[in-house]
Amino acid sequence: MVDADDTPLPPRNLATQRRALWLLVCAVAVILALESWQVWRNYQNAFASARSDVGNIALAAAQHADDAIKEADSLLVSIRDRLEDQPLDQLDRPRVHRLLARQAALLPQLHGLFIYDRDGGWRVTDKSSDPPRASNADREYFQFHRQHAADVLHVGTVIESRSTQELIIPVSRRLEDRDGRFAGVLLATIRLQYFVDYYERFKLDARGAITLAQDDGTLMVRRPYVPAHVGTPLASSELFRQYVTQAPNGTALVRAMIDGRERLYAFQHLEGYPLVALAGISRSDILASWRQDMLRSVTVVGLIIVGMLIFGFSLLREIRAGERSAAALRLAHDELHLLTLKDSLTGLGNRRQFDNLLPVELARAQRNAQSLSLLMIDIDHFKAYNDHYGHPAGDRCLQAVAGVVASAARRPGDLAARYGGEEMVLLLPNCDEIGAQRVAATVQERLQVLEVAHATSPFGRITVSLGIAVQPPGQSPPPQPADLLASADAALYRAKHLGRNRTHPPPETDALQDRSGLP
Repeated sequence: MVDADDTPLPPRNLATQRRALWLLVCAVAVILALESWQVWRNYQNAFASARSDVGNIALAAAQHADDAIKEADSLLVSIRDRLEDQPLDQLDRPRVHRLLARQAALLPQLHGLFIYDRDGGWRVTDKSSDPPRASNADREYFQFHRQHAADVLHVGTVIESRSTQELIIPVSRRLEDRDGRFAGVLLATIRLQYFVDYYERFKLDARGAITLAQDDGTLMVRRPYVPAHVGTPLASSELFRQYVTQAPNGTALVRAMIDGRERLYAFQHLEGYPLVALAGISRSDILASWRQDMLRSVTVVGLIIVGMLIFGFSLLREIRAGERSAAALRLAHDELHLLTLKDSLTGLGNRRQFDNLLPVELARAQRNAQSLSLLMIDIDHFKAYNDHYGHPAGDRCLQAVAGVVASAARRPGDLAARYGGEEMVLLLPNCDEIGAQRVAATVQERLQVLEVAHATSPFGRITVSLGIAVQPPGQSPPPQPADLLASADAALYRAKHLGRNRTHPPPETDALQDRSGLP
């Protein structure tokens, strides 16, 4: 019984399976490559979308700050025009107070409007009352205008209001007398909370940030709003050193100086004002949706690949099992065919194999101009051996003689077969008479060494008689198998007739010996 699992597969089938396996591996590799490319594209798109979003927020924050300052400046210019050519000490303070109060009410970002004289004293404000003996001569914006004669708008650093203690951004212009000398400062203050409220309206997560800072890196307001952060110097941060100071706008993925969080920042400088607006989205938030999509995609692709591998290997196993079954069936068929060509008792080729092979070898010998020899072998007095020792012993005797005959068929093309009963044959392709005689002598010598006892034989042991027939090359007309068999059978008959335990040559050689008088 042949075990299909142990049956080797033909090389062609193994090559086919290897190609199928490589095809499966290549398909999986292509899917992985496409999925990796798509994941990378989504990663790039996530940052591209984030750049667009954060850029829009920075632009909106810059526009908001620009509008707030520009509106305050327009108001300052309008008030200054109304006060033109009027000495500050001659102002109709109630009337100007009402004017400032009406103007301040027009802009929601304003904290207040103030007019200071050349000494920093409070001349008129929109407030209902002034601090006693108040002087703003120590303020940075006041010092700036006193030292700079240019008619420019000055945006100062964040300060605390002396009237309300709110954090404010001072926006101021210089006042001059008729001779062009410094006469005081006209100030509008913008509430810092105005920017805080505006920044809170953006749909940013808790890790996002919006910042308004001066060009020198001084922080003015930031979301998330922490009052202690106001005035923090950012000039030494990577964002300011490498990006903000190098271009009017742009984006950068950097780690924040204040909280150490890595963000994608966009910055936008304000035109005409020494301010810059910045907006940042944390890297983890940018990649959060990308990670979710990637996990879903990888899970789906992973399931597809696992399914493909399971199906592919199952199919390969089925193919391999089918091919092994087919190979086992072929092997069993070959073994069965071999059994039909083998003699079950002696292990030699049987009569069918011999009858099939003889005409083939005759035709090959004729075609290749080669000799073909046939030895016919008969065990001497075998019937008497069976009668004396019994049939089981006779079978063992046949097996022993068959082993000797088989050992004489040394070449791959030689055939040792059981012809029938106690008769055996040796078919020797490409072998002339001398070679056949040598093979016959080998059989006789090995059988003598074997020394199988035969009490009823005149020789006292098992002996054989051999008849040789040789088909010489180039014989015309071509001989038939029956002719070669008849010749070998006649030589065997002469060997037995002349006393057994001998080899008789072909009839032609025998006739030459008879004419020469040789024994």
